[in-house]
Amino acid sequence: VMAESSELREIDQLEESANTMFSEYWQMYLLNDPEKATELGDHRYDDKLTSYSLKSYEKRKVMLSEFLERGNQMLPRAPEGSMVQNNLQLFVTSLQSKLDELMSGNYLFPVSNLWYPEMAMRYMLEYMKPEVTKQYWNIIMRYRALGTQIDEQIELMREGIRTNFTSSNYSLPSTRRNFKNEKLENSAFYQPFLNISSTVPSDEALEIQRNASDAVQNFLIPALEKLEDFIQNEYRPSSRSAIGVSALPNGNEFYRQRLSYYLADSNVTAQKIHDMGVAEVSRITLEMDKVIQTLGFNYTRKEFNEYLRNNKAQHFNSGDEALQTYRNMLENTIPRKLSEIFKHIPRTKLQIQAVPEDLTGGPLAYYIPVAPDNSTPGIFFLDTSNLPSLLRYDVTTLSLHEGIPGHHFQFAYAMEQGMKDIPDFRKHGIEADAYTEGWGLYAEHLGYELGLLGDPYQHFGHLSYEMFRACRLVVDTGIHVMGWTRDQAINYMADRIALSLNNIGKEVDRYITWPGQACAYKYGEIKIKELRKKAEDALGNKFDVREFHDVILRNKAPFAILEKEIDRYILATKNSVQF
Repeated sequence: VMAESSELREIDQLEESANTMFSEYWQMYLLNDPEKATELGDHRYDDKLTSYSLKSYEKRKVMLSEFLERGNQMLPRAPEGSMVQNNLQLFVTSLQSKLDELMSGNYLFPVSNLWYPEMAMRYMLEYMKPEVTKQYWNIIMRYRALGTQIDEQIELMREGIRTNFTSSNYSLPSTRRNFKNEKLENSAFYQPFLNISSTVPSDEALEIQRNASDAVQNFLIPALEKLEDFIQNEYRPSSRSAIGVSALPNGNEFYRQRLSYYLADSNVTAQKIHDMGVAEVSRITLEMDKVIQTLGFNYTRKEFNEYLRNNKAQHFNSGDEALQTYRNMLENTIPRKLSEIFKHIPRTKLQIQAVPEDLTGGPLAYYIPVAPDNSTPGIFFLDTSNLPSLLRYDVTTLSLHEGIPGHHFQFAYAMEQGMKDIPDFRKHGIEADAYTEGWGLYAEHLGYELGLLGDPYQHFGHLSYEMFRACRLVVDTGIHVMGWTRDQAINYMADRIALSLNNIGKEVDRYITWPGQACAYKYGEIKIKELRKKAEDALGNKFDVREFHDVILRNKAPFAILEKEIDRYILATKNSVQF
């Protein structure tokens, strides 16, 4: 008995030390990234911006290495299958991945056409809704700090020029933007200060407005102008001429690192991903041809796509009609079927809204998650500004992916079921694009099981999205390690998917800018399907899809760790212990 109790005491102590370490790490993480803190609803650092200085990256490397060492010392002492083992395993895997990213030099690309300070600032304002006067001053402080942040970003890009680690021309904003000539009251940055007299005493309101107008005109805009000048006059002439990162020093290794970061899997190679894509493309091609035959058309895929795009029956008459159709799908049609395949149905509400006018022109549909403190619902945004590009045959697939049981369901499920006793770094600090996006695609696929994709047009709509994701595996690897040209990539996609050439060009530029990320979607879906097949084969008639989904949705993690959880579930079910 004595031995047993001292063993339990050791486990308690280990749990305590681990939890202390997790929260120390998380506090440092937020301190180092005030912008992320704001986004997560922690408003202690709302007057500061995240540092991009070379020195701050060196400091982060040291910090990560120290925490990694502590985690690795504790891990062997954790009992097999325990919560603390699971947490520690995730901790060291996640930190190792962040450290590898820093070591790869990826931070030398701080600015691109996908992410630039003006956009980061706009995004941040969404999370700084001034309820209290202090928030207005915080926004002003952040505007004043932008000059320093941009100087730091310029320093990183100069280091990139010095070491031949530069972006492709296609990753930079295409034309010089002009900020100087915009009227103050039209500036998105001055919007929060326009009608503040209702919330702030009038003498202070005037002072805030005076300071805000000074901060926008004399701090923010000159900083943005300085960055534009630097990019056009100094950086663009030094940008790398090849589109693929294989042209960078040690470029193939850099790409492998980006792949393993986004795919949450350290065993991937570019060749494996490329071959996987080619195989998927030919499988989906055959399925598409079958659907066209079923419908009795004598069309090639290209002709059929053309026919669908120009077929009035596939279009909505108004933005409102489109929103109503999506609402009906997400509020009535899908929910009726869910309990057949899910153990819990999240209560968190999903709203369906049109994309605000000044933000249109991005993706057709996207999802903004529920706030961690539940203060805002999950929102499914639909871009109704361009009606010809919204087609009826996409409704089921987009609803399943972005809404239910896709991203909204995924976030809400994790919040309501899995989040109770897990450390903060697991709630908000795990980078696993392939898990998150893989679930979105897997959720589309559940449409077949739920009997929602029986209509040949909806079926074809799903195959079109699948084809798009499969092409990404081929094209991303083609660009970055196989020496493909931009035109080669565009033509490969244009032959297989129904997007306009202009949109395909934008997609390809995204892959050039964000190596590896676009592979996460299809790869993640294939991994989740493999895990399901593994469980079905092992369990036979003991397999319950609701239990399987429960394990997946509770464990946002890199695939090696997720697979361990699935193995544990298989074992427990085999021995019929209630899991």
